[in-house]
Amino acid sequence: MVKNAIWQGEEVAIQKAKNIFQEYFRENLILYLLAAFFFFVGIIFGVLTPNILPDSRVIELKGYLEAFFSGLDQGIIPEQGFMVRNVLMQNIKILLLFWFLGITAIGLPFIIALLSLKGFTLGFTISFLFGQFSFGGLLFGLGATLPQNIFIVPAFLTVAVVALSFSLLQIRSKIRKRKFYFWHNLLNYTALFLVIALFVLVGSLVEAYITPVFIRFSLSVL
Repeated sequence: MVKNAIWQGEEVAIQKAKNIFQEYFRENLILYLLAAFFFFVGIIFGVLTPNILPDSRVIELKGYLEAFFSGLDQGIIPEQGFMVRNVLMQNIKILLLFWFLGITAIGLPFIIALLSLKGFTLGFTISFLFGQFSFGGLLFGLGATLPQNIFIVPAFLTVAVVALSFSLLQIRSKIRKRKFYFWHNLLNYTALFLVIALFVLVGSLVEAYITPVFIRFSLSVL
């Protein structure tokens, strides 16, 4: 009976969390669409940019990549614990930047720009690899970016929406001259970021332990 009660309590908690998430998604659907739009705009610009790079820059970047591939082919791969720390720290810095921009009323354009930059980086990487190394480059680009981004991209889209929502909430309160309970809202805002950080952690672990497997496989066709 006790186990049943615990199980029922867990089901209620899960259902409650699910309902809260669904309600939050419905309320911020426009912001999610806006975030996805600017992210994909960034990807498109990233895909097109390699075509307009000067030849000298293309040769330089290709040389770096060939040296990198040579190192990987010789088994020179960073220690996984180091990779986790490095990748996680980079992603946490970006999360903190989103968090900071969200608590400022003037952070809206910077949040959008940062999200677009993430998309640009992804699009540029895959496009450049494909342009220089054909199908093998595309396979390597997908293998090196896709596994972790299954977690990272939704996480960053969500933090962008959370930051945009919090920033807009402050702006609306000022325009409508309503009282804004800053510290209470900031606590909820920060709690959401901490939850999202768990997905970033999973993505970082995937990048350190699973992505190298895809990279080694794709090297065989380069």
